[in-house]
Amino acid sequence: MAVFLALKHFLPNLRDHHVLVRTDNTTVVSYINHQGGLRSRPLSKLASRILLWSQGKLLSLRAAYIPGRLNHPAPLGLDAMLQTWPRLRLYAFPPVSMLPGVLEKVRQEKVDLILVAPYWPTRIWFSDIMSLLHGSPLELPLRQDLLSQPTEVVETILHSRAPSTRKLYLYKWKLFSAWCEQHNLDPVHSSVSDVLRFLQEKFSEGLTPSTLKVYVAAISVHHIPVGGSSLGRDPLVVRFLRGALRLRPVVRTKTPTWDLTIVLQGLAEAPFEPIEEVSDKFLTLKTIFLLAVSSLKRIGDLQALSVAPSCLEFAPGMVKAFLHTRPGYVPKVPTRVPGPIVLEAFCPPPFANLDQERKNLLCPVRALDTYVHRAALWRKTEQLFVCYGSPKRGGPASKQRMSKWVVEAISLAYETVGRPCPLMVRAHSTRGMAASRALLSGVSMDDICGAAGWSSQHTFIRFYNLHLNITPGARVLQNSSQALGETA
Repeated sequence: MAVFLALKHFLPNLRDHHVLVRTDNTTVVSYINHQGGLRSRPLSKLASRILLWSQGKLLSLRAAYIPGRLNHPAPLGLDAMLQTWPRLRLYAFPPVSMLPGVLEKVRQEKVDLILVAPYWPTRIWFSDIMSLLHGSPLELPLRQDLLSQPTEVVETILHSRAPSTRKLYLYKWKLFSAWCEQHNLDPVHSSVSDVLRFLQEKFSEGLTPSTLKVYVAAISVHHIPVGGSSLGRDPLVVRFLRGALRLRPVVRTKTPTWDLTIVLQGLAEAPFEPIEEVSDKFLTLKTIFLLAVSSLKRIGDLQALSVAPSCLEFAPGMVKAFLHTRPGYVPKVPTRVPGPIVLEAFCPPPFANLDQERKNLLCPVRALDTYVHRAALWRKTEQLFVCYGSPKRGGPASKQRMSKWVVEAISLAYETVGRPCPLMVRAHSTRGMAASRALLSGVSMDDICGAAGWSSQHTFIRFYNLHLNITPGARVLQNSSQALGETA
């Protein structure tokens, strides 16, 4: 009761703070930290009263034992909860009773923390953990030596999934958890039939089978094993996904939605030229598009490029450029011998005629060199592509933003030549367009797959190869029109 009265008396000074009660009474320490006890019903009720009273008034409440002979005012630097946490990569494995305070500390000071906590969905603080996550939580195996693993081992385990994958899985899991809450279900222990009911609702809403597979993967990360294996391997889940694919098969069009010739024609004219005078926006759009089509790389690979001296090099005479990804970057399809992106100059000077000079306007090395020197004026990061507009000017561009730039470059190029903008254009389509053009020009399939990072020719043939060949009938008409021109 003395603790309760002291808290009430000093409430004006303690409100909205983390509070640590130091006492020489071990029973008080135990009942406060364990939120009650079993040996004394009155003390348990009093501890509950104190904790309920502190909610909404104190950020956290804990107790610590101190011998009676030392029970006098002491420096406050002995407790982490009373300090300002540094902006470093922090680690915490607190007792369960301290978790609410730790989570509130993370929320208040906006720090990044590797937190080890029990998987206890029924506790109030569990929802706070899920809301503060930056990615999917990692389930640690039951091992006696688990907590003795070196820090480097823990770091490696935490990077088993790409950040984008962790973010996507967490988003899908939150949607499933919200659905379970509406149906009074526990998302972690939900039955297979409940999961299938959720998937069926999403399928009826029009989601594709591939999106359903992402949902299954995300739910499997958090869900308890079913029959000793992952939820995604359950026979009913596997058959459901197979049935969804048969009912709604994937339709991949082989007809391109935009014309590369038209886009290149637009990029060679104003407002994309003269390149030394164009705005930062049009320089950025032109550079990223030319790099996308000339490298055949994914947007994620382009985002990983760096202007660090060890990652970017121009050959003498600006005839080539060598671009490496930042150290530690792992591509979607890792290659055995990772190498740089090599860009070759297109019709470099000196020019033999005006035609060569015009073609040089589409040189990726020329655009890259201009962009690197221009962006150096506002760059705040070593990532190659940076934001050109406020408020993030100079900061690293996200994959989503870079994808929008590619699509915008295509649309503006069409507008430049007076053509209506194409519909349903995706940044990823540059890979199929560029690879199909390369194949049509006589580049070997192996070289194309190597440049694009495809593990086999089957990937290109099935997913990316577009119908760009001129049909025999079209060639007949072309020859006939030439003959008519000669007759005239």
